[in-house]
Amino acid sequence: MKNGILPIDKPKNFTSFSTVSLFRKITNIKTAGHTGTLDPNATGMLLIMYGEATKLMRYLVQDTKTYRAHICLGKTTDTQDIEGTILEDKSTIDINLEKIEAVLKNFSGMIEQKVPMYSAVKHEGKRMYELARKGYIVDTPIRTVNIYYIDIKSFDNPNLVIEVKCSKGTYLRTLAHDVGIALNCGAYLSDLRRLKCGELYHMHTLQELENDIEKNLSNFAIENAFNTYPKLSNKSMLFQHKIYVDDGFWQFFDDELFGIVEVKNNVPIARQIIQK
Repeated sequence: MKNGILPIDKPKNFTSFSTVSLFRKITNIKTAGHTGTLDPNATGMLLIMYGEATKLMRYLVQDTKTYRAHICLGKTTDTQDIEGTILEDKSTIDINLEKIEAVLKNFSGMIEQKVPMYSAVKHEGKRMYELARKGYIVDTPIRTVNIYYIDIKSFDNPNLVIEVKCSKGTYLRTLAHDVGIALNCGAYLSDLRRLKCGELYHMHTLQELENDIEKNLSNFAIENAFNTYPKLSNKSMLFQHKIYVDDGFWQFFDDELFGIVEVKNNVPIARQIIQK
């Protein structure tokens, strides 16, 4: 199978790029990419697309993401995560679960985030983390993101663990930083694991892939990655002048083909069709 998608459990201290490079080396597949970059210190689901399936990448980047975030209260760092230099250290003796629950309510729904300096966002052609490492400070943009829910998993002062479902482009370390500000004690992201992309939660380790390449590649069907897309019931609908379904993006698949179809005013438009 040379066209497909595989959810990989990215190891700690690997970049997303190096994880894809290892995937290429293990499988001997030359064309591969990923959606949704994870920081090197983070672990969890990285969707790797290979072969002709890389053409489907833009249809997955909008998927929601679910994370388990470990937050250390009482300290702030220049990178907003464990990798940075500690800038401030405050007592958390007055922080309790009730206060945390009250603060987190203000971070649900549509919120604004200031993009951190240590990010891959470009400023005048340069990655901002490159500027930050050279000591430059620029006015970073503000983005609106959607936090669908925040669940507290545990709290053992000063360590807080939360599960967060959020929209594309959400910075979890900025969320941790802003929660610290709201609690008036400071905070940084100490660990991060991506649990889901959309509704996908099962993932493969690189070791599992290496142990049985063919089995792992063939066991995951492309359509599973698009399980939030409704399915057109049969191939003939692609060739009709009008179909009476809701406007929006739909998926089509059979044993040989997979496609993304956009419906506008009941007219089907094939956006991308690939062989499996």
